[in-house]
Amino acid sequence: MKVLFVEDVLLDVIRAKERNNDTLFLLNCCEDHLISGYVSTYSLIMILKQFDYPTDDHILKIMSNLLEIIEIKTKDIRKATQDEYFWKGFYSCLINRYGFDYIVSRHKIGFNHSKIELIDPKELRKLIENGKTDKQRRNL
Repeated sequence: MKVLFVEDVLLDVIRAKERNNDTLFLLNCCEDHLISGYVSTYSLIMILKQFDYPTDDHILKIMSNLLEIIEIKTKDIRKATQDEYFWKGFYSCLINRYGFDYIVSRHKIGFNHSKIELIDPKELRKLIENGKTDKQRRNL
């Protein structure tokens, strides 16, 4: 399963809002190769803007080792600006290039028109714990 993490859920880990949170569980799944996790360079920049150096340095290093960092190309931005909904176009470009199964975020705003399902970390955790794959879930 390939998932794209949006900065809001990764910032939760850095800020330690919830010590035993679902995003931490998902990052552990990435470490155990149960899922493939990705983060865009855009999300990484947004994280760094709120970064408390050196306090958060070790957490960022862990994330960068667990998640594949994907480059946003100029053609992705240009294609996205042609879409009626910029974020739909932007994430569609990434989805088409990488074939993600889910976008992991708590915020549904901006993703209303996404071609793939936006999923809350808690929902994805339940799917993984219940051994549900994307195909099995669609057949429920």
